[in-house]
Amino acid sequence: MLPEHQGKLPNFWYILANEHGCLRIQFLDHFDEPQEFWIHIQKDCCCSNCNPKLQLSKLDNHYLYGECGNSLNARCKKVLELITTWVENQASVAFPNPLFKPTVYSFISADQLMQLAKDAHVIMNLDKLHKALGSWCFFQTHSPELLVNL
Repeated sequence: MLPEHQGKLPNFWYILANEHGCLRIQFLDHFDEPQEFWIHIQKDCCCSNCNPKLQLSKLDNHYLYGECGNSLNARCKKVLELITTWVENQASVAFPNPLFKPTVYSFISADQLMQLAKDAHVIMNLDKLHKALGSWCFFQTHSPELLVNL
């Protein structure tokens, strides 16, 4: 690292980027974690500095471990679009007050929508729909119609 760039980095990040010691120990030390967190470190499954097998390969413009969030394939995007259209219609029925303009997320969370888009191909009954949605306050009243739309 060039000396003029070093001054722009906080010391912790400079040390982390340039020293080849255990990454976990550097974090534990920086945040003054108690010794009980230090004693169970296993070098074979600690960090990429302790075990080179844990190092990421070249990324080649691909993200690993979902750094940019979950991406959807074309089928899932189409399912998400169809479900969102259905939800928009249902939200106005579920919230009939003309003074309140519901959004899609008033009716179902973004996480639940994503889960439905990803799992639509395996949701064949209300039990699987309930498992995919988890807690959804409109399950009792809207789940049969949602299942049909999936």
